[in-house]
Amino acid sequence: KWVVCGRAVYKDGKPVKGAKVRIRSYKYLAITDKELFYSYDTITDEKGCYHFDTVAVDSYTIEINKSGRFGRLVELNVTPEDSFPMEIPTATLVPTGAICGRINLPITDDTTRPLIAIYGVEYMEKALITQNFCFNGVPVGIYTLILTPRQGSNLRLELPDIEVFSDSVTEVGILNL
Repeated sequence: KWVVCGRAVYKDGKPVKGAKVRIRSYKYLAITDKELFYSYDTITDEKGCYHFDTVAVDSYTIEINKSGRFGRLVELNVTPEDSFPMEIPTATLVPTGAICGRINLPITDDTTRPLIAIYGVEYMEKALITQNFCFNGVPVGIYTLILTPRQGSNLRLELPDIEVFSDSVTEVGILNL
């Protein structure tokens, strides 16, 4: 019936009911043409279980997120040699964190605000007119933050190895683009 299945629980072992589960290509970047990459969403059932029916050979990031408060990232590699259904080890959700900072870029009007995205997950926003940004509800993990002055621009600033800790804010400071 399904190709990939898994389960999400809290630290105490109780199932996470109603969590959003999104699978997307590991190469996914929200500020690029989204038609190049696909993602599928599902919701955990009362036992914390989820499944995806169609998963092609590729590398993926699975994000499990319960109301932006608890989350977990799971890496998945599907090869032609794999047998199906693939059962992903149980994921224990922990409190999420945040990535915040400020961009230093001359802004002439409201339409030229820079874009900020997290590589591999679907987090993207325009910087506020104050040039501050903050991604809340980010699962624990190590991320690459990408900044560009506008969509379609070849100019990009990449900040690799930004670590997000449970229940804390990772401040990246002032970024010059």
